[in-house]
Amino acid sequence: MQTRLSSLGYQPLFKAHYSVDTFFYLSGLLTSYVTFKYTQSDYRKFRYIPYTFLRYLRLTPQLIAFMLLLSLLPPLYDGPLWSTYMNIVIDKCSLTWWHNLLYLQNIIDVQNICALHTWYLAADMQLHYMSVILIGMLLRYPKRGMLITKCLILICICISALTVFIQKFPPGGIVTIKK
Repeated sequence: MQTRLSSLGYQPLFKAHYSVDTFFYLSGLLTSYVTFKYTQSDYRKFRYIPYTFLRYLRLTPQLIAFMLLLSLLPPLYDGPLWSTYMNIVIDKCSLTWWHNLLYLQNIIDVQNICALHTWYLAADMQLHYMSVILIGMLLRYPKRGMLITKCLILICICISALTVFIQKFPPGGIVTIKK
C-alpha cells in the first residue's frame, strides 16, 4: 500500500492546493462575468454595497447552520471517538464563532479556527471584497483596469515564487517512503 501511495499516479491526490486555486479562479471568473453581464459594462449600473452584501447573505446562512448543528450535535451523539475528535472542534467554535461571521477566521487566531475547512470561505469572501476595486476599475477605465489586473497577477506570482525561494520550500509536496 505504501509504495502505491508514493507512485506518480497518486501524486495528484496530494496536490489539493491546485484544486483550491482552481476554485478561486472560477469564483473570480464567474463573478466578473456575471457582473459585466448584469451591468452591461456600464460602471454607473454597478452598486458596490449590494455586490458585497449579497455575497455575504448567500454564504452566511449555511455557515450559521453548520455552527448551530455543531453546537446541537453533542447531546445527540455519543461514542468512544466522538468526544475525542468533536469536543476540540466544538470548543474552538464556541470561542471563535464571531470570526466566522466576519469571515476573518483565517487571519484572527488561526490556531483556534472553528472548523479547518472554513478558512476557504474566509479567503473567498476576502477576495470578493477586494475584487470590488478591480471590477470598478475594469468597468470605469477598461484599459487601465486590465493593465492593473495583469500587474497584480504578475506581482502575486512573483511574491509566491520569492516566498518559495527565500523560505526554501519545496515546489510541492511529494509523498515518498523511506526504504
